[in-house]
Amino acid sequence: MIPPRECRSRNDGSNTPMTSSRHSEPIVPAAIELPTHPSGATPNAELESRLRRLRAELAEAEIDALVVTERNNFEYLTGHRTMTWSYNARPVQALVTPSDVVVIGSTIEQRTIAASPQRFQSRFYHGYAEEGARETIEAVAAAVGSRGARIAIDYGQDMLGRGSLTLVDGIRARGCELVSGEAALWRVRMIKSRHEVELKRISLAIVDDAFDAVVAQARPGMTEADFTRQLQARIALNGAERLDPISALFMSGAYDYARPSGLRVLKEHDYIWTDFRSCYGGYSADRNRIARVGEPSERERHLYGT
Repeated sequence: MIPPRECRSRNDGSNTPMTSSRHSEPIVPAAIELPTHPSGATPNAELESRLRRLRAELAEAEIDALVVTERNNFEYLTGHRTMTWSYNARPVQALVTPSDVVVIGSTIEQRTIAASPQRFQSRFYHGYAEEGARETIEAVAAAVGSRGARIAIDYGQDMLGRGSLTLVDGIRARGCELVSGEAALWRVRMIKSRHEVELKRISLAIVDDAFDAVVAQARPGMTEADFTRQLQARIALNGAERLDPISALFMSGAYDYARPSGLRVLKEHDYIWTDFRSCYGGYSADRNRIARVGEPSERERHLYGT
């Protein structure tokens, strides 16, 4: 069992109080106890603020509605979480208009939505991805009409959702202009509220504690796979709600960044390199760390210092 741990400073090691982008007054971090509790529902006021700012961006760009197909964007704007994202067969999507939010899901999503706070309208389809795309097209037509409407979709640089040819062709066939909503979404999402800052801080504490604990137990003779599994397990036990694949490599010099962890054995004077991450409350923590087995040489100390 992992004992609770308090983290009383910023995750970057600084003692400087954090501030959010919209507030000049310092945010004094509270102690974080690990393992942490599940993140819980997004407050209504938080969702309302996000939607208000997004609608202002859409209006500025002369966009009539936004189709949301990517998980992070979907959860950010609706507050709805579902295990449906674990598979691709029955997509869940959302439509944001100037006055409403509509969630489109398969019929198996009905109970999950009924059990969650009702902060949006919902439409359901029978079937799979094709039927889901057609239901989203109908939702667009019902909300904004067809000819001449300007519809955005959350697709662009570093934003790849679960759109489809059926969805794209169907919206265009209704006489709508289809554009990217990436810029509007990033302008909203890049500004963090205090609620978001706290979720991010917890997410970082989860991975920082995991690395510190596992590297402290690392010994010559263990394999990369052993180290990776222990790190991943510790991140999960600390309270991460999603775990992306991670890699931990042992090396004495150059390394292959993309190589999966294998059976290489840790030796004296090796470096342990790892790129690891987690997600808590929808907020990712991505860390890159290097540790060394044994005392560094004078040359290594000099290079590190410069």
